[in-house]
Amino acid sequence: MRPIVIIMEDEADSRDWLVEALTTEGYDVLCAANGADGLARVATLPTRASLVLLDMRMPVMNGWDVLAALARFRPRPPVVIITADTQVHGVPAGAEAVLMKPLHVEDLLDVVRRHAVDAA
Repeated sequence: MRPIVIIMEDEADSRDWLVEALTTEGYDVLCAANGADGLARVATLPTRASLVLLDMRMPVMNGWDVLAALARFRPRPPVVIITADTQVHGVPAGAEAVLMKPLHVEDLLDVVRRHAVDAA
């Protein structure tokens, strides 16, 4: 089974770029345009997501609320925050890493390789 990455990002261009970068590297990718839809995707997977890429500013449910909600999942998927918010300093509790936008493909793939877990 290929690793499953869930992208929670409201900007379509950013989602498309992330999907292309990750599928080229062999990841299965699921997308959500807001946090509520992203949590629904996590909840309906038959196995744990290998990684969640989480934008912090989204409609319906922001990244902070998603991060808190993901803490209820057992096992919890690892989370990498993707943000342009300069107010995010350090790595918030519940996340493994932070990538600042604009993203660079080499940085993205390095972080995904380091933090993605087996889906089983």
